[in-house]
Amino acid sequence: MNLPLMIACAVLVSSAATLILVLRQLLRNDRRGEIEAEWLKGFSVSRYRVMERLLSRPDCNFLKAQQGYDKALERHLRLRRCIVFRRYLSCLMRDFGRLETAILLYAAAAQKDQPHLVKAIMVRRLVFTWAVCRAEWCLLVFRFGLGSGHVGELVSSLYGLRLELGQVVICAPH
Repeated sequence: MNLPLMIACAVLVSSAATLILVLRQLLRNDRRGEIEAEWLKGFSVSRYRVMERLLSRPDCNFLKAQQGYDKALERHLRLRRCIVFRRYLSCLMRDFGRLETAILLYAAAAQKDQPHLVKAIMVRRLVFTWAVCRAEWCLLVFRFGLGSGHVGELVSSLYGLRLELGQVVICAPH
């Protein structure tokens, strides 16, 4: 077997595994959690901004430039960052589900049908799912030191949903 074919197979298998893991996480029933007014008041997308830096290369490059650099230390740093990133990702997915549920509850309670809102939520869900898949891929690539990843789309997707909820709440009759 030649090298390009082996690489293509490895990429295909890892992509399929990532997609399966992401879909499994997204389809879990317990990911949404309870929606409480206090949680919604205290919710801030800014807590997830750190995710954008966790998979970046500057800290690894800084570490490499230090005297006494050890490759094992860099591997450990990448592993720890992947663990932290995965925890943030789990919380972000739960919060996305909560916001999504809150919007759908407002839509269900509305006096008039809002198909445009449901369509917008479906589109946001697709964009979010794609962003989670890309984040999982970036996580895999970063974990093995093959590069870094830009996951800003993930946080932006959550921010967009939060704005959508704000619009729904403003437009809802009180």
